[in-house]
Amino acid sequence: MELDKTTYLDLSIFNREDEYSLFYKLDFTTTAGGREYLRKLFGQPLKDISSIQNRQQMLQYLLENEKAWPKAISNGTIVVVENYLNAEIEPISSSGGLALYLNTIITKTIYAPDFGFIKFSFEQLLNLIRGFRSLTEEIDTETAPANLRMMLERARVLINKDEFHAIVQLSDEGRLTSSEILRYDRAIRKKYKKCCGSSPKSTPSWMPTIAWPRRSSGSACISRSLRKRSNRISPSNNSITSFYHSRWRMM
Repeated sequence: MELDKTTYLDLSIFNREDEYSLFYKLDFTTTAGGREYLRKLFGQPLKDISSIQNRQQMLQYLLENEKAWPKAISNGTIVVVENYLNAEIEPISSSGGLALYLNTIITKTIYAPDFGFIKFSFEQLLNLIRGFRSLTEEIDTETAPANLRMMLERARVLINKDEFHAIVQLSDEGRLTSSEILRYDRAIRKKYKKCCGSSPKSTPSWMPTIAWPRRSSGSACISRSLRKRSNRISPSNNSITSFYHSRWRMM
Protein backbone atom coordinates (compact mmCIF):
# COMPACT_ATOMS: atom_id res chain seq x y z
CA MET A 1 0.00 0.00 0.00
CA GLU A 2 1.36 3.39 -1.02
CA LEU A 3 0.72 6.39 1.23
CA ASP A 4 0.94 9.93 -0.04
CA LYS A 5 1.76 13.03 2.03
CA THR A 6 -1.91 13.89 2.57
CA THR A 7 -2.65 10.42 3.97
CA TYR A 8 0.27 10.68 6.37
CA LEU A 9 -1.08 13.99 7.65
CA ASP A 10 -4.67 12.72 7.88
CA LEU A 11 -3.53 9.74 9.94
CA SER A 12 -1.29 12.04 12.02
CA ILE A 13 1.67 9.73 11.40
CA PHE A 14 3.60 12.92 10.78
CA ASN A 15 2.37 16.35 11.76
CA ARG A 16 3.59 19.88 11.21
CA GLU A 17 3.59 20.15 15.01
CA ASP A 18 5.69 17.19 16.12
CA GLU A 19 4.06 16.59 19.49
CA TYR A 20 0.73 15.74 17.84
CA SER A 21 2.12 13.01 15.55
CA LEU A 22 2.17 9.24 16.00
CA PHE A 23 5.85 9.33 15.14
CA TYR A 24 6.52 11.63 18.10
CA LYS A 25 4.62 9.34 20.50
CA LEU A 26 6.58 6.26 19.40
CA ASP A 27 10.00 7.89 19.10
CA PHE A 28 12.15 6.45 21.90
CA THR A 29 15.43 6.73 19.98
CA THR A 30 18.60 7.77 21.78
CA THR A 31 20.66 9.11 18.85
CA ALA A 32 20.00 11.69 16.17
CA GLY A 33 20.80 9.13 13.47
CA GLY A 34 18.44 6.63 15.07
CA ARG A 35 15.62 9.18 14.97
CA GLU A 36 16.21 9.81 11.27
CA TYR A 37 16.30 6.07 10.59
CA LEU A 38 13.02 5.59 12.46
CA ARG A 39 11.46 8.40 10.45
CA LYS A 40 12.60 6.63 7.29
CA LEU A 41 10.95 3.39 8.45
CA PHE A 42 7.68 5.22 9.12
CA GLY A 43 7.90 6.87 5.71
CA GLN A 44 8.55 3.59 3.88
CA PRO A 45 6.24 0.99 5.50
CA LEU A 46 6.77 -2.69 4.75
CA LYS A 47 4.40 -4.25 2.23
CA ASP A 48 4.45 -7.99 2.98
CA ILE A 49 3.60 -10.06 6.05
CA SER A 50 6.91 -11.93 6.14
CA SER A 51 9.00 -8.72 6.34
CA ILE A 52 6.70 -7.27 9.01
CA GLN A 53 6.97 -10.43 11.13
CA ASN A 54 10.78 -10.48 10.78
CA ARG A 55 10.98 -6.89 12.01
CA GLN A 56 8.63 -7.63 14.91
CA GLN A 57 10.76 -10.59 15.95
CA MET A 58 13.88 -8.45 15.87
CA LEU A 59 12.28 -5.71 17.97
CA GLN A 60 10.94 -8.24 20.47
CA TYR A 61 14.38 -9.80 20.84
CA LEU A 62 16.02 -6.39 21.36
CA LEU A 63 13.46 -5.42 23.98
CA GLU A 64 14.07 -8.67 25.85
CA ASN A 65 17.83 -8.00 25.80
CA GLU A 66 17.71 -4.24 26.27
CA LYS A 67 20.05 -4.31 29.28
CA ALA A 68 22.80 -5.68 27.05
CA TRP A 69 23.02 -2.43 25.09
CA PRO A 70 26.35 -0.77 25.99
CA LYS A 71 25.85 2.35 28.10
CA ALA A 72 29.28 3.66 27.10
CA ILE A 73 27.91 4.65 23.68
CA SER A 74 25.85 7.81 23.84
CA ASN A 75 24.50 10.22 21.27
CA GLY A 76 27.55 12.38 22.00
CA THR A 77 29.86 9.47 21.17
CA ILE A 78 28.18 8.95 17.82
CA VAL A 79 28.30 12.66 16.92
CA VAL A 80 31.97 12.99 17.91
CA VAL A 81 33.04 9.98 15.83
CA GLU A 82 31.00 11.11 12.81
CA ASN A 83 32.51 14.61 12.97
CA TYR A 84 35.98 13.14 13.48
CA LEU A 85 35.74 11.00 10.34
CA ASN A 86 34.77 14.10 8.35
CA ALA A 87 37.10 16.59 10.04
CA GLU A 88 38.90 18.97 7.71
CA ILE A 89 42.21 18.40 9.46
CA GLU A 90 45.09 17.29 7.29
CA PRO A 91 46.59 14.01 8.57
CA ILE A 92 50.33 13.81 9.16
CA SER A 93 52.40 13.17 6.05
CA SER A 94 54.35 10.17 7.35
CA SER A 95 53.42 7.21 9.53
CA GLY A 96 56.83 5.96 10.64
CA GLY A 97 60.44 6.69 11.55
CA LEU A 98 61.91 10.08 12.37
CA ALA A 99 59.29 11.85 10.22
CA LEU A 100 56.53 10.52 12.49
CA TYR A 101 58.35 11.84 15.56
CA LEU A 102 58.83 15.29 13.99
CA ASN A 103 55.24 15.39 12.76
CA THR A 104 54.04 14.59 16.27
CA ILE A 105 56.01 17.46 17.79
CA ILE A 106 54.79 19.92 15.14
CA THR A 107 51.15 18.85 15.46
CA LYS A 108 51.18 19.02 19.28
CA THR A 109 52.74 22.50 19.30
CA ILE A 110 51.75 24.44 16.18
CA TYR A 111 48.43 22.64 15.70
CA ALA A 112 47.60 21.96 19.35
CA PRO A 113 43.79 22.45 18.96
CA ASP A 114 43.75 19.94 16.10
CA PHE A 115 45.69 17.40 18.15
CA GLY A 116 43.35 17.95 21.09
CA PHE A 117 40.36 17.19 18.87
CA ILE A 118 41.98 14.05 17.44
CA LYS A 119 42.97 12.77 20.89
CA PHE A 120 39.48 13.42 22.29
CA SER A 121 37.90 11.73 19.25
CA PHE A 122 40.11 8.66 19.72
CA GLU A 123 38.79 8.26 23.26
CA GLN A 124 35.24 8.23 21.88
CA LEU A 125 36.22 5.91 19.05
CA LEU A 126 37.64 3.44 21.58
CA ASN A 127 34.39 3.61 23.57
CA LEU A 128 32.48 2.90 20.37
CA ILE A 129 34.61 -0.10 19.39
CA ARG A 130 34.50 -1.61 22.89
CA GLY A 131 30.77 -1.03 23.04
CA PHE A 132 30.28 -2.87 19.77
CA ARG A 133 32.41 -5.75 20.99
CA SER A 134 30.23 -6.09 24.04
CA LEU A 135 27.13 -5.84 21.87
CA THR A 136 28.17 -8.58 19.47
CA GLU A 137 29.21 -10.87 22.32
CA GLU A 138 26.02 -10.53 24.37
CA ILE A 139 23.32 -10.03 21.71
CA ASP A 140 24.49 -12.39 18.98
CA THR A 141 23.20 -15.74 20.25
CA GLU A 142 21.66 -18.73 18.50
CA THR A 143 18.19 -17.51 19.47
CA ALA A 144 18.66 -14.12 17.81
CA PRO A 145 16.63 -13.48 14.61
CA ALA A 146 18.53 -14.15 11.38
CA ASN A 147 18.30 -10.53 10.17
CA LEU A 148 19.76 -9.23 13.42
CA ARG A 149 22.57 -11.76 13.33
CA MET A 150 23.48 -10.57 9.83
CA MET A 151 23.69 -6.97 11.09
CA LEU A 152 25.78 -8.04 14.09
CA GLU A 153 28.13 -10.00 11.85
CA ARG A 154 28.61 -6.92 9.72
CA ALA A 155 29.42 -4.92 12.86
CA ARG A 156 31.85 -7.63 14.00
CA VAL A 157 33.71 -7.54 10.69
CA LEU A 158 34.07 -3.76 10.93
CA ILE A 159 35.36 -3.62 14.50
CA ASN A 160 37.84 -6.41 13.81
CA LYS A 161 39.62 -4.43 11.10
CA ASP A 162 43.37 -4.34 11.74
CA GLU A 163 43.51 -0.62 12.58
CA PHE A 164 40.69 -0.82 15.13
CA HIS A 165 42.08 -3.98 16.72
CA ALA A 166 45.52 -2.32 16.97
CA ILE A 167 44.40 0.88 18.73
CA VAL A 168 42.33 -1.07 21.26
CA GLN A 169 45.31 -3.33 22.02
CA LEU A 170 47.67 -0.35 22.35
CA SER A 171 45.20 1.38 24.67
CA ASP A 172 44.78 -1.75 26.83
CA GLU A 173 48.56 -2.04 27.12
CA GLY A 174 49.01 1.67 27.92
CA ARG A 175 51.04 2.23 24.74
CA LEU A 176 48.67 4.50 22.79
CA THR A 177 51.09 7.43 22.67
CA SER A 178 50.63 10.71 20.82
CA SER A 179 52.67 9.36 17.91
CA GLU A 180 50.56 6.22 17.70
CA ILE A 181 47.35 8.27 17.80
CA LEU A 182 48.53 10.41 14.89
CA ARG A 183 49.81 7.40 12.97
CA TYR A 184 46.49 5.56 13.21
CA ASP A 185 44.54 8.78 12.71
CA ARG A 186 46.21 9.03 9.31
CA ALA A 187 45.21 5.47 8.40
CA ILE A 188 41.67 5.57 9.78
CA ARG A 189 40.53 8.88 8.31
CA LYS A 190 42.04 8.10 4.90
CA LYS A 191 40.18 4.80 4.83
CA TYR A 192 36.84 5.70 6.45
CA LYS A 193 36.35 9.38 5.68
CA LYS A 194 32.85 9.83 4.25
CA CYS A 195 32.24 11.80 1.08
CA CYS A 196 29.91 14.75 1.64
CA GLY A 197 28.06 16.62 -1.08
CA SER A 198 29.14 19.97 0.32
CA SER A 199 32.83 19.13 0.49
CA PRO A 200 35.19 20.16 -2.29
CA LYS A 201 35.93 17.70 -5.07
CA SER A 202 38.89 15.52 -4.27
CA THR A 203 42.08 15.93 -6.27
CA PRO A 204 42.80 13.06 -8.66
CA SER A 205 45.66 10.84 -7.50
CA TRP A 206 47.72 11.71 -10.54
CA MET A 207 47.53 15.46 -9.90
CA PRO A 208 50.30 16.92 -7.69
CA THR A 209 49.17 18.88 -4.63
CA ILE A 210 50.69 22.35 -4.48
CA ALA A 211 48.58 24.42 -2.08
CA TRP A 212 48.71 23.96 1.69
CA PRO A 213 45.63 22.06 2.94
CA ARG A 214 43.04 23.99 4.92
CA ARG A 215 42.94 23.20 8.62
CA SER A 216 39.95 23.63 10.83
CA SER A 217 40.00 24.52 14.49
CA GLY A 218 40.02 21.42 16.66
CA SER A 219 38.39 23.24 19.55
CA ALA A 220 35.55 24.32 17.27
CA CYS A 221 35.10 20.72 16.13
CA ILE A 222 34.81 19.56 19.74
CA SER A 223 32.25 22.24 20.48
CA ARG A 224 30.16 21.23 17.46
CA SER A 225 30.47 17.57 18.35
CA LEU A 226 29.03 18.02 21.82
CA ARG A 227 25.84 19.71 20.67
CA LYS A 228 23.38 16.92 21.27
CA ARG A 229 21.15 16.18 18.27
CA SER A 230 22.32 19.39 16.60
CA ASN A 231 23.60 17.63 13.50
CA ARG A 232 21.59 15.07 11.56
CA ILE A 233 23.66 12.00 10.96
CA SER A 234 23.06 9.77 7.98
CA PRO A 235 24.00 6.10 8.34
CA SER A 236 26.96 5.13 6.18
CA ASN A 237 27.93 1.72 4.88
CA ASN A 238 31.63 2.38 5.44
CA SER A 239 31.43 3.68 9.00
CA ILE A 240 31.32 1.64 12.19
CA THR A 241 28.67 4.03 13.50
CA SER A 242 26.14 3.04 10.85
CA PHE A 243 24.95 -0.09 12.66
CA TYR A 244 24.39 1.75 15.94
CA HIS A 245 22.08 4.25 14.23
CA SER A 246 19.44 1.54 13.96
CA ARG A 247 19.01 1.36 17.75
CA TRP A 248 15.46 2.42 18.54
CA ARG A 249 12.72 1.18 20.85
CA MET A 250 8.97 0.94 20.41
CA MET A 251 7.04 0.52 23.63
